Amino acid sequence: MSSPRTIIIPAAERIKTGERGVVSFRAGETFEQYLVHLFRYQEIERRSPAPYYWLAIDVPHRPRTTGHGSQNHHINGHCQQISVETGQPFGDVKRLAKQFAVTMGYPILEDESGEPILDLWGDIQGISERNCSTEDAAILIEAIHQIAAEMDVELIEV
Repeated sequence: MSSPRTIIIPAAERIKTGERGVVSFRAGETFEQYLVHLFRYQEIERRSPAPYYWLAIDVPHRPRTTGHGSQNHHINGHCQQISVETGQPFGDVKRLAKQFAVTMGYPILEDESGEPILDLWGDIQGISERNCSTEDAAILIEAIHQIAAEMDVELIEV
């Protein structure tokens, strides 16, 4: 989970300190002012002298492609086709696709403690496409293709 203050630095360079337990990253000039404001918020506005911050680290990944002919277009186009053919709402089709994709390795939506976030029916949810890498999007597309095949829906590749 994130707050309005959360910043994602797509590729921060690791600086080796040679000191156990001390991890350092170069965020770059682009993020410098934001980080200064974040530190000021913590120390002055919240009046918290504690030097602790919530931190999530992952390997860099390429975000899914967007625009005409992209993975994003592919995902939404196929979900729309299945929706039209079956009469099911678009959102339900996409939710089912993500739940199926989770069984194929698609990332699970998690809370701050790493626990899966369940929907109203107690089912695991997949992450938002906004947070997908190209690899994650490929898994979701394959899941959509399999769902369409099981439902005898002929997908048109646009």
